Amino acid sequence: MRTASDQEQLEDDATRLYQEGWAIRQVARRFGYSDVVMRGILRRRTTLRRRPRRRKRPPTG
Repeated sequence: MRTASDQEQLEDDATRLYQEGWAIRQVARRFGYSDVVMRGILRRRTTLRRRPRRRKRPPTG
């Protein structure tokens, strides 16, 4: 079980990696969390980057 200070250190490290350009999924995997839980941690601690929108494919034919 993690102590409060261990959890705070983990969140500091996760935030730093995210701010260095790591994807949320990468950070989550690094620390053994789900993407959803890591997104919540990061949302509380920093401004999240916008996800790129997928472009719609033009109709064929």
